[in-house]
This record gives sequence, structure tokens and C-alpha cells, in this order.
Amino acid sequence: LDFATANSSPDKLIGQVVDTARAALLNLDLSVGGGRQGLIAFVANPTGALKGYYQAFQTMLQPEGQAIHLAMNASRYEWWAQRGLTLNMSPLDITIGLKGTRKQLLDRVPILAQFNNAQFNTIMRPLKLSVAEAHLATLQAVRDAKGLAGVAQSFPIIGKAVKRFAGKIGAMSDDELASVASDAANNWVGGIEWSRIMTGRPSTIRRLVILTEGWTRARVGNIINLPKLSPEGVLARRMMTQEMAILMGVAAAANIVMNGKLPREFFDIRSTNFGVIEAPWGFVRLMPHAVELRTVARFLAGTPQDALSLTKRAQAPLQFFEGRLGQFPRVTADLIRGKDFFGRDIDNKALYVLREFIPIVSGSVWEDLESRDPRSAVAARSGLEFAGFTTWPAGVT
Repeated sequence: LDFATANSSPDKLIGQVVDTARAALLNLDLSVGGGRQGLIAFVANPTGALKGYYQAFQTMLQPEGQAIHLAMNASRYEWWAQRGLTLNMSPLDITIGLKGTRKQLLDRVPILAQFNNAQFNTIMRPLKLSVAEAHLATLQAVRDAKGLAGVAQSFPIIGKAVKRFAGKIGAMSDDELASVASDAANNWVGGIEWSRIMTGRPSTIRRLVILTEGWTRARVGNIINLPKLSPEGVLARRMMTQEMAILMGVAAAANIVMNGKLPREFFDIRSTNFGVIEAPWGFVRLMPHAVELRTVARFLAGTPQDALSLTKRAQAPLQFFEGRLGQFPRVTADLIRGKDFFGRDIDNKALYVLREFIPIVSGSVWEDLESRDPRSAVAARSGLEFAGFTTWPAGVT
């Protein structure tokens, strides 16, 4: 299909329609500056992320800020770009084209274009750079047995395990480690390097079937790398451990302060309540990789209510990928069966279709406003959803 449709006029037209629909759905939230890529970058390297935010805001506040920032950091960006770090991104998980090439329709909309540029270029660049440099420092410490890695390797039994989990890192050069660090940063923060997988970006048929292939590959890649005895595994385990330690701690503290207790099944990785904050107006999930971790856990150990059911285990990966289908096949399937992804009846098909082709945050606000919840609850959920967090009303499982 890729070969048959590539570069044909119908393919280009359909591609523009698909990308415009995807862009409309994936725009208008503060994901990079807030609770998705921004939070992911923070848990990977807290001090580096804060420094990256500071540099980004300095850049935005000064008329000549972008020129000054690039003049001071051009050599760092160039060095990392040569080793695979993607630096120019958009909400569609594809690298931005060269100047003079055709832009996506929504990239020409005033205010929206500047909003995306500020997030995916001005903010994301220093964030990804800080994450990549932290990754390289980690791998060098493991290779050279320095710092905490050196202390761990000095113990008789633990030391051998640490070296074994790092694979052949001892024979790798700084350039090779930087390439691994770049790939890990691309997987973690977003913007995978397509040239490692294929020539150019995904074809129209793939963009039609999968909503964001790049983000999906990246998130799944993080989970696949966890058990690997390699430098990739070292970084995946370090980042996932930091994400769980930091965000589970924050969620636990918030629950204790607000409720005096933790939600039911808070520590059960198979549960939808894993690591969530229970507020008076509903629930909020902080952990960006909670869905991927829960999918793997349910596939291996079933659900909390039915640990032995093979059917439940098989449904876990199917539900995960169903949630990442492109808009057109997903909406078509939902309309045929008369129910949405969560199993709720579709009462008004026209409004349902419209909601699926407006920004995700707008659709969430729409649903919140339709509910009978107090306006303060709607405002709280809407604000968090705009910042990139996942929320749902109290009483919804």
C-alpha cells in the first residue's frame, strides 16, 4: 500500500485531509509546557528541565531571544543532531519541513502557529537537549564506573549484576553512547528519528490508520527497552524508576493531604487507580506511562478483579491499540456498533463525529460542560486537561 499510493495526487490530497484532521485533534493544549512532554522531561532530568524552561522563557521574552539562544547553543544542537536527536517537532509527531516547503493548514492559522512553535521548538529544544545530556552522563558513569554506578559496581554480587544489565557498554565510545542517548530522549520526550526506521515520514495509509505512529512507537519502545541487557535498557529503567518514584510520591502526598488516605488499588499496576489523585471533583493521572505499564501488567497478570481470565489478558493489548487508531477508522467503527471507546451509547451521531474532529481538550471540556457537575469541578478538570493531564469525573471507572 505504501508503494502503490506514494506520491500520487489522490494520495497527497487524502494525506492533507488526514493531517488536517489529526492536527485539529492534537492542537490547543499545553502538552509540552505542561503535563505530557514537559512532565516527562522533568522526571527524566528535573534540574535540567527547569534550566531548559528558564532558557525557553528567556528566549520568548526577548525580541532577539531566539537568535541569542541559538548563537550560544548552536554547537551543542549541531553535535546532538548529528547523533540522532530530533529538534524540530510539531503536534503531528513529524519533524517540521525545511523553509519554503508546504506547511500544514493549521500551521498557517495566526496565534495557533505561534503557540505550537513556542511549545515544540522554543520549549522542547532545550528540554530534549537537557534530557539527552543527562542520559549521556548516566551511560558514561556506568561505562567508566564513576559516581553511584561505580560504587554499585564495587560490590561483589551487585557489581556483576549492574555490569550485566548494561550489556556491552564497556566497549562503546562516547559517540555510540550519544546515539543511544539521543534515541532514548526521542523515545521519552517525543520526535523519533524516522530515518532509523524508514525513508521519510509515514505514508498516508499509515497516518490514516494510526493516529500518531511516532508517539505510539516511542511510548511502546520505552516499555520494550525495560528488560533489555543493554545501554538502552539502562536508560529505560532509570527513567521509568524516576517517573514512578517522583510522581507516585506526589500523588500519594496529594491524596493524604486531601483525603487522609490513598485511593483503592493505588499501588496495583493493573488498576486504573494506579498512581491517581482522587479529588472532590474527580480523578487525575500524573504518570505519563501508566497506560503502557498497565497494559503489560494486565497481559501478564490479568485484571485486579479477574487475574486468571485469559480473555481479559488478551483484551489488554487490543484495547491499547484500539485507543490509538486514526480518527476515521475509529469513528467509523464506533458508529457501526453505536458505542464509543468507553462503551457508552452514542445518542447523537452528528455531534459525536464533530467532537472527534475538534481538539482533544475541547472535546473534554464539551463533555464536562454537558455533565451535571458543579462549574468549579468542570473548571478544575478543564484546566488540567489543557495542561496535558488525563482526568475523569468522580463515579466514572
